[in-house]
Amino acid sequence: MMLKNYYNGLNSNKILFFTTRQLCYHSAGFFAAQLADALENAGYQCELCEIPEDGIAGEMREQAVPAKDTAGEISPQAAAVLERYIGKEYAAVIDFNSKLPRLMCDDDTYYLDTIQAPFFNYILDNPLYHHATLQCPLQRYHVLLVDEEHAAYVRKHYPHIQGTHMLSLGANEAVIGKAFEQKQENVLFMGTYRSPEIYLEQIRSQDMRAQKEMLQMIERIQAEPDLSVERALRAVLEEQDRKISEEDFALLMNTYYPVEMYLRNYDREQLVTALVREKIPVRIVGDWWEQYAYAAAPNLQLEQPVAFDRSFDKIAGSAVIADSSPFFKMGIHDRVFAGMANHTAVLTDESPYRKKVFGTGQHILDTDCPVVLYSPANPQRACDMAEELLTNRGRRKDLVDKAYEIYRSEFTWDKVAARFVKLLTE
Repeated sequence: MMLKNYYNGLNSNKILFFTTRQLCYHSAGFFAAQLADALENAGYQCELCEIPEDGIAGEMREQAVPAKDTAGEISPQAAAVLERYIGKEYAAVIDFNSKLPRLMCDDDTYYLDTIQAPFFNYILDNPLYHHATLQCPLQRYHVLLVDEEHAAYVRKHYPHIQGTHMLSLGANEAVIGKAFEQKQENVLFMGTYRSPEIYLEQIRSQDMRAQKEMLQMIERIQAEPDLSVERALRAVLEEQDRKISEEDFALLMNTYYPVEMYLRNYDREQLVTALVREKIPVRIVGDWWEQYAYAAAPNLQLEQPVAFDRSFDKIAGSAVIADSSPFFKMGIHDRVFAGMANHTAVLTDESPYRKKVFGTGQHILDTDCPVVLYSPANPQRACDMAEELLTNRGRRKDLVDKAYEIYRSEFTWDKVAARFVKLLTE
């Protein structure tokens, strides 16, 4: 059903942004502000409403519970702010990894149904973490995701959601950029770190069947890096001839979230460790890396995390940025776009989708590819590529110049806004 026809009669010029979850390094508020600015450039009036993180109870990775079980757990201050929007009309309401779908009024009406507008829950990670909010039967529910396979997952398991769309995030150029000659000759890694053992312990604390299935999922994905968590679980269940409903499958995916967290941190650790062992200069900006086994390595520089709006300055300061995002098989992490925006060479893990968008990128001298792709199963190859990028300055310059051109034509926030407007008006 086309949004233009369905929402005919609503205020077509105003868009409301909520921020109910700050996410890592206050990124949600930043994304909301950037998209709002871009939409205003496109002729919309945007209003931003930030709800304090503790204003609405609930953790992103909690196992699913019925919506009513957690409804109404909001602070008086948050409730007073939210009440202002009841009965108002907008072209769209947007929130990132939203807590809002579960909120209910005293008459058992879903809060979002009291606002006359389609609601877009912009989910920035695997939807398996958001079962509790995705299952809520809102009247005008839409979901934006940054991965095609994630979008297909939502369409399959939450058919009541009226629209599910892929919409990659944008990126920004640093306020004070660095000339090519001024960049530090190192490989930058940005992100948090948790020992994979933390998640193995969580797995081992489950009952025997859950342990077995989660460990089998990990084994399968490590043997086939292109395999998603969803497809790995389906393969395990099929092998055991264990048949469950699609509703139960979505709940099981939510319950088995430690698999995704283990793999995310394992791949991250493997990449950084390979670089460190090869004596490649590595610069890390993020939380909890002081717990990392090689934190004291002489070629490893640890820096405290910064607010998201300052991350682009960090990216602009390094010659290469390494991205490990195994949870996006059919999407691209915004770190990739941020590197392209700031003339920093991008080294990222390969996937079918990234090959489709960028080309193979497995050969440093491939001038047609704006980023360099490595296989998570072969971190040594990533080291070879990183060394080549650091030493072959001429090739790196050609690479980053081409990447910047593609960023300007495809991955700015104005481009993201244009794609979103198309969803509203087609």
